[in-house]
Amino acid sequence: MTYNDYLQQGIKYFQEENFEKALENLEAALKFQPDNEDIKQMVEMLKMQAKMQSNANQALENEIKHRLTSIGKTDVEQAITEFTKAVKDNSNDASAKSKLAIAYYIRGLTFTSKGEFARAIQDYSEAIKLEPNYPLAFNKRADANLKLGNYEQAIKDYEKLLQLNPNDDTARDFIAIAKEERERQERERKEREERKERERLERNRAECERKEREEHEKRERKELELREAEESERKRKEEEETIIKSIAERPLRVISTLLCIISSGIFFFLIYVTSNISVMIGSIINGCIICFLIGICTVGGSVAGKIGTGIIFGICGGLIGLLLGWIAGLLGGIKIIWAIATSLFCLMPLTLGYHEFKNEVQ
Repeated sequence: MTYNDYLQQGIKYFQEENFEKALENLEAALKFQPDNEDIKQMVEMLKMQAKMQSNANQALENEIKHRLTSIGKTDVEQAITEFTKAVKDNSNDASAKSKLAIAYYIRGLTFTSKGEFARAIQDYSEAIKLEPNYPLAFNKRADANLKLGNYEQAIKDYEKLLQLNPNDDTARDFIAIAKEERERQERERKEREERKERERLERNRAECERKEREEHEKRERKELELREAEESERKRKEEEETIIKSIAERPLRVISTLLCIISSGIFFFLIYVTSNISVMIGSIINGCIICFLIGICTVGGSVAGKIGTGIIFGICGGLIGLLLGWIAGLLGGIKIIWAIATSLFCLMPLTLGYHEFKNEVQ
């Protein structure tokens, strides 16, 4: 074992009032540090304590022998047995009662010398039952109660001792010590109870915080699930609206594309077959239809919005067609050049219409 091991063991035994073991360990620790003044002082104190304890034990042994001699016995157990029988045989035998009380007192001294204070208290109490005004028994029972921390009972015994012997200053001093120890014990008890109460409150607080945290997490999960469900529902509705809108617009786009193709065919026919006025009329019609198609194919929004935009584009296209038809009429003999240029102009809306139609079909 190390120095610290011996030192800690010595302090532990000292706190337990096992002075013999404490002295043994502290002397072993002193061998590691012979110049340690603190340990030297503790060793000296324990030696004095051991000497005092030895003297006290010797005094007890001497008292035991003296008391046994006073009742004419050498064995306390035999004395208790004999005097108990004598009291039972004659309850009015005062001498037997007194000797039995002394015998119980002697056995109480024996238990006290062994450190068995609880058993000693029992024998001192038996002695007091037999001799209600037995000062020695009250004194020793008070000492034993003080050793066991039964301060309330110790105070009562010391006070009884003072009643029997008012000049006993030692009993008065021990009453003060017992009261001080009782107050200390009460303070420690209250501190323990307060500590337990604080620990209980702390556990309750921690439990409440844990429950609140779980509730908060639960609410957050529910809110997240709700938001996810709302987002999923919103996307589903958007998809449904897109599908419905696509279905609603499909006939419009198909019809517009077909009208564009038909109007372009009529326009080419009028160019090659009819007069300049017919060319101008064809240009107007073709421009309206082509621009109407451009409007509904290139502008987003609702069906009504697309149609409205297509009408505006169609009016503009009709004006453009009127201008182009007038120019075509002025060109006269080179109608074929104008037809080719107009055909190129028609390719853009025709292509838009074709792609829109293809997308809708897919």
